[in-house]
Amino acid sequence: MARYSFYIGKDLTGLVGAEKEAALQGNISLVSTVFQVASAVGMFGAMLLMPALFKKFNYKQLIISTSLVGAASSMVIWFLGYERFWLCIPFFVISCIPLGAINVCLGAMIGDCLDYMEWQTGTRLTGMGSAIQSFVAKLGNAVSTSFIIVMYMIVNLNVADISANVTANPLAMSATIRSGMFSLISIIPAVSLLLCTIPLFFYDLVGEKKDRVTRELAEQRKEKGIVIH
Repeated sequence: MARYSFYIGKDLTGLVGAEKEAALQGNISLVSTVFQVASAVGMFGAMLLMPALFKKFNYKQLIISTSLVGAASSMVIWFLGYERFWLCIPFFVISCIPLGAINVCLGAMIGDCLDYMEWQTGTRLTGMGSAIQSFVAKLGNAVSTSFIIVMYMIVNLNVADISANVTANPLAMSATIRSGMFSLISIIPAVSLLLCTIPLFFYDLVGEKKDRVTRELAEQRKEKGIVIH
């Protein structure tokens, strides 16, 4: 829905009927395409860089640092405003970098946590780890969707009208509605990224502790006759 806060199409002055509708449709299509390309560049670009960064930084450092950079970039987008679409795009690319970092690091961190549990208990609960990961992903999607709905209520946006008419005119919307939709790619992601770093400051399965767990777990498995290739 954030795309409806922008208008980068041709001047609508004097346009009516089919011409105006074509201009509005062209605007929505262009904004959507630019967002999709920008998010892909930021997210997949980060994913491609992760293997090289793993040689110098641990998962905790990468997620915290990229989240802080993404939050700062999202704040810049908010201050630039929806009237400066093209200026926002480079910062939107940067704000998508944490998504790529998290996607890559998450699976590895879950594996490390399963190793830690096995080291502590002698039992590897891979199934439970997968179930928790799935639950957290669904919970996150539900919470993010709830925030979007709450924002619609705050700005008094009639979503039914937009859903029924893809040629909604951003220029005909109030500044409050446009700002509310614009916040979905600016201030709200910035706050979300900052919040997601908080639990990571308590994550200590890095460095020497991680090495010790890995080493001692390998010894435990060897004693039990467990061989992992």
